[in-house]
Amino acid sequence: MSTRGHDCRRFFPGLSASLNALHFEPCTANRTICALATQLLHCFHGEFASYCSLIQKETKNGFQIPRNDRHRRCTVIATVLSIKAQDPATPSMPVKSSYQFPVAEEEFSSFFRRISADKPEVRNRQMHVLNERYDLSDRPDPNAKVSRGKPVQVGVRVKLPAGVSWDQLAAMTPEEIRSKGLFPSGFLPLPHPKNEEGGMVFPHFAIEETKKQTGRDLQRFDVDFDIPDHFLPEFPAAMYLTTRPDLGDVSHGQLVTTSNYYELFNGILNPKQLEGLRLLLTPFAQQQFNETADRRSEHPSLGVACLDCHQNGGTNAATHQAGDVRPQEVRHRIDTPALRGVNIQRLFGSQRALKTVEDFTEFEQRAAYFDGDPVIATKKGVNILERGSQVNWPISTGGCDQTVDDLCLVSARQGLPRSPDFDPKLLWRVHVQRHAGSLTIRSTCRLCIRLSV
Repeated sequence: MSTRGHDCRRFFPGLSASLNALHFEPCTANRTICALATQLLHCFHGEFASYCSLIQKETKNGFQIPRNDRHRRCTVIATVLSIKAQDPATPSMPVKSSYQFPVAEEEFSSFFRRISADKPEVRNRQMHVLNERYDLSDRPDPNAKVSRGKPVQVGVRVKLPAGVSWDQLAAMTPEEIRSKGLFPSGFLPLPHPKNEEGGMVFPHFAIEETKKQTGRDLQRFDVDFDIPDHFLPEFPAAMYLTTRPDLGDVSHGQLVTTSNYYELFNGILNPKQLEGLRLLLTPFAQQQFNETADRRSEHPSLGVACLDCHQNGGTNAATHQAGDVRPQEVRHRIDTPALRGVNIQRLFGSQRALKTVEDFTEFEQRAAYFDGDPVIATKKGVNILERGSQVNWPISTGGCDQTVDDLCLVSARQGLPRSPDFDPKLLWRVHVQRHAGSLTIRSTCRLCIRLSV
């Protein structure tokens, strides 16, 4: 036990490391307890002077407790240890637990000052990792561009260990690469910008546009997004509907939010799909963005919306951590995927338990928004969606053969732009060849049926 510069442990060899128990040899117990009580008084006399004066006497050797007064000695030990155990400044050893985030919370103003002061260091640490692993220069392709014109970055970006070429690595066996420590670090998992805590982190352009349109602030006071803008998806993303391919980009270059969705989609989507889109744009409480003192936004927040990350049905590359792994240090960073193509997706979770986008939607709201912790979710304001009238309504953005729930309806309608030289008949012929002429399989294959029309 070390407190305020004093090393008390050297006086008490029988004191356990955890302070949960005192272990003394019978023959030395009385002498050790007396020494412990006396030393504690020396250490904490300034803090507990008024109390100590009642149970001690001053001698030429300092403040001591009479040897024959066992009651006073035990009272000192119990009182001092009890008071120090309640002192927030008393350091404690972290215990690994599935429940990473405590329900009890620190007073927000002091917490804000303490954590925000560490933000520059967190930023510098993460950028050091990125620059050490990757070439982050802006090298756009002169011809390749995404839907609305943002150039695609080109070139190998992973850096090799000094003095090694790709050809040399290719000539080595895996065992050689491992034994010599030459595996390029750029192929290792990329840590979260603040891996010790994780949570949702948004690129600055998404934060700025969302705040401009809705007044909601998605800026965290403890960490910033790390990957440079030129590597990130186009913003705002173009938005295509499989139900209306003739309209092209239905977002008209705008970020779809609660401020403009009705104007953009009224008359294009049916009422059920409109309700699903509204839910996708409605913020709900989340681990870092909520109305409690345990948050990472400077001011209380209404939360985050589905399309804050999946902007316009695409992605803005907002990052988080997978919620299905513990302890915290082994959780993997995850990037926001686009909703395009969820109509044909069959797995929606790293544990392969989520088989439909409806399952994923329910799970996302119940636990994933809160790092997989339903206890914290209850504290911060979990929004449990009712499957029949809410989960089933989101926009489908991929062209499902049958109607699904509201939120998922919108998600499954997210389409991809069709290439000018796309030939569906050619795709159909290639696909049929895979069936080796089996009419039975072809007659029940959705893709065969769709492409042969």
